[in-house]
Amino acid sequence: MAAFTSWDAFNDIINEKRSGVYVNAGFENMPGDLVGTNTSLLNKLQYHLPDVFDGVRLDGATFAMGFEYLKQNKPRVMLLVFDETDDFAHGSKYSDYLNSANYGDQFLKEIWNWCQSTPEYKDKTTMIVTCDHGRGVTPKGWKSHGTKQEHSDETWFAIIGPNTDAKGEITSGQFYNEQIAKSIANLLNFNFNANHPISEGIDALKSK
Repeated sequence: MAAFTSWDAFNDIINEKRSGVYVNAGFENMPGDLVGTNTSLLNKLQYHLPDVFDGVRLDGATFAMGFEYLKQNKPRVMLLVFDETDDFAHGSKYSDYLNSANYGDQFLKEIWNWCQSTPEYKDKTTMIVTCDHGRGVTPKGWKSHGTKQEHSDETWFAIIGPNTDAKGEITSGQFYNEQIAKSIANLLNFNFNANHPISEGIDALKSK
């Protein structure tokens, strides 16, 4: 398993030492032992790009580094966490917000096309796309989120994979972000238990 994230807080969120999951977050170099890869170039490139968000790595660098790791190491589970849309929204930069969302879509397309052309992943991979919170919907509210901002608790997720029927947009029923972890475990045929209450997975994502 591996995680590549733009925000360095994920070092604490995932707790690399305790969990054993490789985490590359914020301005952090990739391992240098990936012979014959673009690792060295990507490690340098992240520092040559502007530090627009005060310590948060630009999503293009996070994607490129994570994608290189994916191709070379072929982990069974990989997490990519981008940040720009949230920061651009907080900064009231709507055009940049839309632009970042657009090339984020292109990142997903590139990963999915690669998976479907790679024997280890072809027709055996599920991609789950989601966000950790919603935003306000008014001209001022869209810039913010939090317990005092209406609609911040409304999120969405998109799923594609061999265990998920193509049903288009579904607006009925109630689902929660906390169901995703158990859903991933079910897809991997892994019995996920914890010493605290956890939500059941989404039935439509059970491994066939």
